[in-house]
Amino acid sequence: MRIFIFFFILLLLIPGCKKKEPKKNNWLIELPQTKNPIELYQWAIVKYKFSRLREEPIEESKIINYLPEGVIINIIKKQDKLTKFNNKKGHWFYIDNEGEKGWIFESFIEIFNSYDEALKRSEEIILGKDNDK
Repeated sequence: MRIFIFFFILLLLIPGCKKKEPKKNNWLIELPQTKNPIELYQWAIVKYKFSRLREEPIEESKIINYLPEGVIINIIKKQDKLTKFNNKKGHWFYIDNEGEKGWIFESFIEIFNSYDEALKRSEEIILGKDNDK
């Protein structure tokens, strides 16, 4: 009889020894991966005539091209560190100008969140200059 009771108790305890699966957190929400804000695409216009597009984000870097005032450019990324250039503090931006890529300093551009905003400002600059003549 003792053996029967022993096995009976053992059978009752075995299901409790079963490995429990961890509880899933129903409050946990999975979000899609997003781009780092430094790498978001934005639009800008060049504020000054003959603004220099450079090969590297430093003043001594080779000049790739001179960008005309009012041209719309696509910002690809912003350099993390704040630097001083022409006695102004700002960031260097890596941009795309119709396939030509390079670096331009922050004080030479005006940044917009959409292409339409940049286009409107570009037209104001270009058409405003033409109307003054």
